[in-house]
Amino acid sequence: MELDKIPIYLKEVGDEPDYRFLLLTILRSNPQGAVKFALMMSQMEGGCPIDYNLISDLFLQRNLVREATAFLLDVLKPNLPEHCFLQTKVLEINLVTDPNVADDILANGMFSHYDRPRIGWLCEKSGLYMRALQHYTEPSDIKRVIANAHAIEPQALVEFFRTLSRELALECMKELMLVNLSGNLQIVVQTAKEYSEQYGVEACIKLFEQFKSYEGLYLFLGSYLSSSEDPEIHFKYIEAAAKTGHIGEVERVTRESNFYDAVKTKNFLMEAKLPDATPLKNVSDRLLQQSDGKDNLETRRRSNGTTSEGKGSKSSIRGQSSNEMSSIILFNKYDIEAATDGLRDSSKIGQGGYGGVYRGYIGDNEVAIKMLDSNSQQGIHEFLQEMEVLGQMRHPNLVKLIGACVSLRALVYEFLPNGSLGDCLRNNPRLLTWQMRTRIVYQICSALAFLHSRRPHPLVHGDLKPANILLDANFNSKLADFGLCRFLPEGTTSLAFLDTTPKGTLGYIDPEFMKTGILTPECDLYSYGVTILRLLTGMEAVGIGMKVRIAYKEKSLMTMVDPTAGNWPTDVSEFLAYFGLKCCAKKKSSDLIKEIARDLEDILADIL
Repeated sequence: MELDKIPIYLKEVGDEPDYRFLLLTILRSNPQGAVKFALMMSQMEGGCPIDYNLISDLFLQRNLVREATAFLLDVLKPNLPEHCFLQTKVLEINLVTDPNVADDILANGMFSHYDRPRIGWLCEKSGLYMRALQHYTEPSDIKRVIANAHAIEPQALVEFFRTLSRELALECMKELMLVNLSGNLQIVVQTAKEYSEQYGVEACIKLFEQFKSYEGLYLFLGSYLSSSEDPEIHFKYIEAAAKTGHIGEVERVTRESNFYDAVKTKNFLMEAKLPDATPLKNVSDRLLQQSDGKDNLETRRRSNGTTSEGKGSKSSIRGQSSNEMSSIILFNKYDIEAATDGLRDSSKIGQGGYGGVYRGYIGDNEVAIKMLDSNSQQGIHEFLQEMEVLGQMRHPNLVKLIGACVSLRALVYEFLPNGSLGDCLRNNPRLLTWQMRTRIVYQICSALAFLHSRRPHPLVHGDLKPANILLDANFNSKLADFGLCRFLPEGTTSLAFLDTTPKGTLGYIDPEFMKTGILTPECDLYSYGVTILRLLTGMEAVGIGMKVRIAYKEKSLMTMVDPTAGNWPTDVSEFLAYFGLKCCAKKKSSDLIKEIARDLEDILADIL
């Protein structure tokens, strides 16, 4: 029988319907039908003949929670103030019987008139701690619930702090550290970084110091170092880095920063007795600079006998290890101007985000000089880092840095006449045969293996792409642009690098790094994989992995290879596609780079 016809039929035979009895009758045999009947009654002219609360109780008396919920959610859609009790009721019954349903209802935001404190209390009892926080207003309630941070999604908790006053937020951060210092440290650090302007940097520092959390200080202050000129912040970062064993960072900051208190830092380092004396030497050099009132590099040049004619002088550039030293030539501005005919446009061979690149001669050597523009996106840190990295390392497939001019922020490299791989692929791909491309894949593999196996600190390039691969006269490749690279501490997933954020380039950035912020050598492997696929297909980087993956699975790979490279052998094409896709995969073997190098050696032996 059609349910909506029952009341009509009863009225036709002169009988007034007993809606409660009818609902109970239908309930016994057809709960879903009872829901439809109840909703039909709710839409009758003159209003529902039975109170909504009574209808829901009839369902609940038979433990029909789902049906009661379906009815109430439908009739309460208008979200009226007079339905406060029923809104509270539907949330209550689900928080007790099925918290996930209640969570979904709250997520939809369809109710705004229920008893919030009571629902907050029930959310807490049901383990929906984030929902409980959203409902509580009393500081004591919020601090009690926030202690369950282990059961709350971290980013949601960080976002919740946005709703709190400065005083309450700092109290809650303190509570998190009291309950579980190590377990909650990352949340506290992220919160401090996110809202430091509201809370005050000094207040955040004081909080970490209160708990003697030098790891927290190290992670927090690391995000402010490049933009701060506050000597105390620089000193506290050095102190925290030393006390947490990040000696490489102590060495870097004592060498690069111009803002720490050298006397205070020297006294601290003398007491700390670090295993590496380089930081103390850096600070001692800084004190000498200050006492002379002269720039250290200029002083070193004169002490090594540089003349006013500007022939350039050799100066040691210290690496991460005191045993790893090499020399580059430090030029003055007259050397650079003479080499480039006064930096004339006729000498300019390129322009990038960093500034211009000039072709010139120093003595009998043809060189490329990269000038860092004062308005460049790259800063002095990137300049110094490139000078340090390429100054201390030599490999056939790393671009050779000949020297630098600090006052002009100029880097002097060997000149590579065929430009970048990116330009060649874009403008003249026919120059690159499939044999050359395969050789380039091997050469970059060799360079990455060298960087990643470096000891004691592996090095991640951070911006590997064809534009940063240069080609010599014979189209041999050399990896360049180390301004965004990072030295990693022992254990490449150290939390010390959780917020390391090299700019990178869209299409080449590892998605895992974008999600986690954790920088590892695998980030370079992803970029390398995209570069392999570009050499194979000639396609642009964005989306290339998915396209090649589909073609590889459908065995149509040979329709995608770049025909300008000549007749690709099927086995070579499949090899490059296979390893390119493996490099782009979410999970990568730690020995993948060695595996690629080994197999490439066999292929190159056959084709070259």
